[in-house]
This record gives sequence, C-alpha cells and structure tokens, in this order.
Amino acid sequence: MARNSVNQQITCFSVPREAFLERVVNNDELDKKQLRVVLMLLTELEGWPESKTYADNDPENFRRVDADAIARTLGYKKSDVKCILEELVDLHVIQEGRSKTVKKGYRFTF
Repeated sequence: MARNSVNQQITCFSVPREAFLERVVNNDELDKKQLRVVLMLLTELEGWPESKTYADNDPENFRRVDADAIARTLGYKKSDVKCILEELVDLHVIQEGRSKTVKKGYRFTF
C-alpha cells in the first residue's frame, strides 16, 4: 500500500514523486553536499507532510540520525553534516522533533 510520505521497507523505500520533485529536485538552494546527505537520509528516515504536523493522526515517526556515520560514509566532517542537517531543516526538507522513544530526531516533510 502506497503512502503519501517517505516510507521505509526492508530492502527499499518509497517517495511521493510530486513532493520529492518540489522539495528536493527543483530546489535551487540545495548544493551538492546537501543533496548527498538527503540521499543518505532517504535510506533512514520516514516522512510526514509538514502541513499535517501534530494532527491527530501524526505518527511522530522521528528517527535519530547518526551524523558521524553519515560523515564517515560520505567523507565529510561530522560538524559539516550537523550543519547540513540544520540547513535542511531551515529549507523545510526535513523536520526536527521528538517522539516517545527519540528525544532529537528527524523526518522528511514529504
């Protein structure tokens, strides 16, 4: 069953096409490093439409992100990855929040 947000499965993930095109592909503000981090995050994070944040059916599906692991994988500094995560929040590509089990986590806004 397809959802209208980023969805993780065992060996693959699904992304809502229109929202991905709008938030990532057609976003001229994203540079190469930010795009590479977004691609890494696609393998880890779920999503939820930003307009439905904290609605009654919000799954609060925030997940912890290991900036150090992303930095090692991409050959970046950990501090650069943390900065990129903040920039992605400012650009409304990802959202920072908490759930019952995660104090500081992220999810996609689409």
